Amino acid sequence: MLVFSSPFFIVIAGLLGLVFGSFLNVVIARLPTMMERQWRQECRLSFPDANIDAPDDTRFDLSLPASHCPHCHTAIAWYDNIPLISWLALKGHCRHCQTRISKRYPLIELMGALVCILPAWLITSPGWAIAVMGASLTLLALTMIDWDTMLLPDQITLPLLWAGIALALIGVSQYHWQTA
Repeated sequence: MLVFSSPFFIVIAGLLGLVFGSFLNVVIARLPTMMERQWRQECRLSFPDANIDAPDDTRFDLSLPASHCPHCHTAIAWYDNIPLISWLALKGHCRHCQTRISKRYPLIELMGALVCILPAWLITSPGWAIAVMGASLTLLALTMIDWDTMLLPDQITLPLLWAGIALALIGVSQYHWQTA
């Protein structure tokens, strides 16, 4: 049986899903590189005599460097970084060098919107709908990182594991009190 939630909640969930999908693109692209840099640093510290290339010392995390075209390295302005809308407005090309931007970026953003709209629409409890949205977005990021690198980062899997255990315990305790 389909349960229709508030249209306002569904629209907000979809818009937030687009924004989170855009952020997931950054996580998917950068987290494996961040992990590799950390591994190189740890190897250099553990094996100082080994000939291990030094990692680049420039700051590289989820916030820096700013988003830029991978081809011409021009920084992307805020108005060219609006989820889905900018990609459509630019017809899938970089504003500066006209290099084609991968369709994967808007697809991840759309999938982010979809995995937020469906729980908002189908789950009557807003708290559980939000939990399902968070888990779904996390699994989307893990899927794409695994697809690209065959890695499942502990930075994502371990918090997801503990959140799942906590939510399962909450669900069991709620069920127990409702049936008693």
